[in-house]
Amino acid sequence: FTNRSQLEALVSEPEAERQPPAVIAAIARQLEQQGGNAATLLRILINRYPQNFWLLIRMSYTDANTGILEGIGCLRAAIALRPGYARLFNALGGKQRYIHRDDEAIASFKRAIELDPSYWEPHGNLGDVLARRGQLDEAVACFRQAAELEPAAGYIQWRLGQLLRKQGKHPEAIELYRQFAAWWPEDPEVHHNRGLLLFEFGELAEAATSLRRAIELFPADNPDRQAAQSQLAQCAAFDSVAAKLPAFLAGTDQPAI
Repeated sequence: FTNRSQLEALVSEPEAERQPPAVIAAIARQLEQQGGNAATLLRILINRYPQNFWLLIRMSYTDANTGILEGIGCLRAAIALRPGYARLFNALGGKQRYIHRDDEAIASFKRAIELDPSYWEPHGNLGDVLARRGQLDEAVACFRQAAELEPAAGYIQWRLGQLLRKQGKHPEAIELYRQFAAWWPEDPEVHHNRGLLLFEFGELAEAATSLRRAIELFPADNPDRQAAQSQLAQCAAFDSVAAKLPAFLAGTDQPAI
């Protein structure tokens, strides 16, 4: 495409409503590569074809050029055309959550779930908003549901582990982090967080193993590597105290602790 009229012609009636999303995306992408403003083109086309669902969807994902409020408006217009499409409500809730319109985001995610209870993403997104509001029990329930629907969703499992840890449900959280270490054996953050949780729960030997693995995997200049080294030293110190404690309590030997 060399000019705007050629681009507009590609999305002309009666073809406008039948253009697949890939074509609309390709139009905007090529215009951007040519140094043009895709948002301006999309506005022109939407003004001409306000019932074009795919134009509205494409416009809703140009936030860098249009601003998130315009993206929200496009999603609302798309929802008016397809009110039974759960993914639209999930996308709308994501934008509302981003600008901290939490009540609106909650309503959008709940509507997405009503429309398609098997769609796992809005369960997790709803959990994120509820966790931000301090509603941890409800958030955990959302993440559990999302994890059941999509066990391979690493972020969902991760957030569930974080919230269980925050609630003090250490045994369950530890089991999740053990799963994480099996799934992502080369991720230093997994081993680091697992080591911290085990340390908090008094499992010093296993905590030390996880922290050593994290130290091996972290880049040398990563601040978390130094933090893991410090925490590993704390494990050794606590283990030393624990080893001396029985004799101290028995009164047969009373070394300075």
